[in-house]
Amino acid sequence: MSSTTVSKDAINYNTNYIKTARYFFIQLESTTENNMNYAEIQIYNESGTNIALNKNAIQDSQNSSYTADKAVNGSLTDFHHTTSSDTDRKWWGVDLVNDETITDIKIYGRDSSAQTRINYSRNAPFRIFLYKDADYPNSSFIDGTSGGPGPLDYNTYTYHSDQFNYELSSSTQGLYTLRNNYVLRQSNASPQPGTVVMWSGETLPDHALFCDGASISNIGIYADLHAEIGFRYGGTDKGADTESWFKLPDFTDRYLFGRTGAMADCTSTDSGGNWKIQEFKHNHKVYIGGYFYSASYPGYHQTGSTKDSDQFNVTSTALTVAANTTAAQISYRPAYTLCNFIIYY
Repeated sequence: MSSTTVSKDAINYNTNYIKTARYFFIQLESTTENNMNYAEIQIYNESGTNIALNKNAIQDSQNSSYTADKAVNGSLTDFHHTTSSDTDRKWWGVDLVNDETITDIKIYGRDSSAQTRINYSRNAPFRIFLYKDADYPNSSFIDGTSGGPGPLDYNTYTYHSDQFNYELSSSTQGLYTLRNNYVLRQSNASPQPGTVVMWSGETLPDHALFCDGASISNIGIYADLHAEIGFRYGGTDKGADTESWFKLPDFTDRYLFGRTGAMADCTSTDSGGNWKIQEFKHNHKVYIGGYFYSASYPGYHQTGSTKDSDQFNVTSTALTVAANTTAAQISYRPAYTLCNFIIYY
């Protein structure tokens, strides 16, 4: 399906990702995790306003004084908490009062060093359900209480945690952000993640990084780029418990050569091609004073010889020219100028 964009305050939105809903629910997939903890759930409209702030909230159960509204009170230091006595899939919901346009969702985990891991069982994997006013029974949503039907159908959901970027908003707090939804790009023609272009400026454009071999320790922010290049240029996949890292391509002081086929060996190391002069070995017949000198008979000469077998090889490394008193290598490198390479994420 083709997409269009609508612009507001120089921010573009892909209309394929804009949703309209009054009721928002988030539910854990696990049937064995008895707790759900989120510090704050933020839902944004086209103007960048958090429309969930201080709205009526509900959760399937309540642990102590950790009420559902703590997830929409604007604070990242407290949190809502479901009870640990129930083995059903945990859920939390908020009533936005009216059908609202939703362009972005941010979900903050509980502020705790023990709960910063991606897919921590109290935070993810999760499913998100969005319902318009006409599609959800209002009487089932009672502010400040626990229990109720929650999401209408577990198998019919709007978003999954796999569609969210994961990052650390601080050293002890994880953050899930809906990927490709709230598009902070100034042009509808922004290159796709993984696109490499030459850049004459000193300041990076939006959504771009220099191709300098830098290590990226926060895959969540750059998930789309990582999906394209993976660990091709270096890095380590540490799994779900610890954040992985990957490296950007390093095109510093290198020429780029086109290729076909698999990209597995397209690295920025010397084995994948480097900036140094490639030696072009080739054959010459050399006549000096009417005599032909052959590689087959060094130190001898032959007259009138035209045999191909009498050729001998000359390489660029064997040829020198006098520059004052210093021998200089003959260079096949063309004239060049300098420019940065950048990659989009």
